Amino acid sequence: MSVVKKIFALVALSLVVAACSQSAESVDSAPPHAADYSAVSTSNPDFKPAAGTKVAWFKDIIVADELSDVKVKPEQAKWAQQRLSEEVKKRGYTIVADKDDADYFIAAAIILDNSHEADRLQELTHMFPHLNTQSGMDHKGSLVMVITKPGYQTINSLMWRSAIQAYVLGDKISADQSRDRTEMFIQRLVSSMPVAAN
Repeated sequence: MSVVKKIFALVALSLVVAACSQSAESVDSAPPHAADYSAVSTSNPDFKPAAGTKVAWFKDIIVADELSDVKVKPEQAKWAQQRLSEEVKKRGYTIVADKDDADYFIAAAIILDNSHEADRLQELTHMFPHLNTQSGMDHKGSLVMVITKPGYQTINSLMWRSAIQAYVLGDKISADQSRDRTEMFIQRLVSSMPVAAN
């Protein structure tokens, strides 16, 4: 092999090594424990929805972040509600706009603080996921979703409920990483929802 070919081979090899190391850095750039979560769910044993069961949003997704340094932007809340709706449809439900036409209501909340509103939401759903505190990872947030009978909302009207808690990372991760992470948590949250089937 000539000297020129050896130099080209070494340059090509160094470019491949550099590309691999950059790729590994971008994959490993999320902080430790970014994928950690605690999830809980429960379902009324009598809740056996038929295919096409109609559900309506009781109200837009609730955000409790008043006391949090990290805030949920309106477009983020809207996106989360849209993704939750898509996952509900995948499980065989039909989402309707008119509450009077719904067999059940669905509701969801993003909880990033320990405000009165956050306490009220957790008391209403009786869902308390618990994620151990890790060094430097003490800010936690929860995503909660329920299916209820229409009418006055009490613990007895809940047909299915699920909550997932994870560390709030804010600007420690990129917007794309945040969305991918939220997507993972949404899918996990809805995974225990009873499938609406015949």
